[in-house]
Amino acid sequence: MVERVLGACAHKRREDTAALVGLLRRFAVEAAREEARLFCDDLVADAAILQADESYVEEHLAAA
Repeated sequence: MVERVLGACAHKRREDTAALVGLLRRFAVEAAREEARLFCDDLVADAAILQADESYVEEHLAAA
């Protein structure tokens, strides 16, 4: 939604929308940062699961 409003305001480049555009850009940047943080958290969680699975398989192969 923020991107749509930014796009609509980009064509109007007036002084009265400058503050709004600045605020919306800050929101967009923060949303992108949060999305990146969540993506990294998912990667770390996936790596931990894979490592646990590999350890489990190695233990069972060694015992066999």
